[in-house]
Amino acid sequence: RSWRVSMANLAAEKLLLASFVRHPNTFFALQSYLTEEDFMGMAHKVTFQSIRKLYLDKAVERLSKMKIIAEAKELGCDNFMSMTKDGKVLDEIFSEIPTEEEAPQHFQAVKKETIKRAYLTTTDEVRNYVNTTTDPAIKMVDSIEQRLVDVSKQLNNDDAQLINLGQDAEAVIGDLANNPGHLGWDLGFPVFQSKIGQIRNGSITFVVGTAKSGKSQFG
Repeated sequence: RSWRVSMANLAAEKLLLASFVRHPNTFFALQSYLTEEDFMGMAHKVTFQSIRKLYLDKAVERLSKMKIIAEAKELGCDNFMSMTKDGKVLDEIFSEIPTEEEAPQHFQAVKKETIKRAYLTTTDEVRNYVNTTTDPAIKMVDSIEQRLVDVSKQLNNDDAQLINLGQDAEAVIGDLANNPGHLGWDLGFPVFQSKIGQIRNGSITFVVGTAKSGKSQFG
């Protein structure tokens, strides 16, 4: 599927990059949720890569057009000037004056397009798979579900990914059975706790002793 880049989306990308230039804190707050693939404009892709390199790897505090141009060349983009129309794209980015509070709005606009592209691509793949597969029904359902899980993980950068809770469950249960550790409260008396079967919620433990033998330590 070929993607048509809208002017509105390019404008959102430009404003997001401008936010990163003017407000470095917005870059550090959002950069872990972004890759160059979120930017459809090629000049914007390379500009983002350069900004990321300058901030993260070179600890630059303030960006300039010349720093970005030099970094783009260092990244191997020898045609960056022609890509940015002799620097006109950079001039437009640096001329924008977005506020720090507007950055999340531009981020959401850019990320929304990424989500649309990812799910539409997956939908096309699923449609083609359904129309051509000879897999049995159960395997077909599993395959479709896995494709949706994969795209969700990709969009989340593997954060908050779905976890198969049953995986390795038998080994975990066996390990806990063989090495239970402290069940319930650890009072600091390991031998005593082991002898009485540990101190646990829902159980009643009688502590009996002569006067002044230290019973109150368990109160």
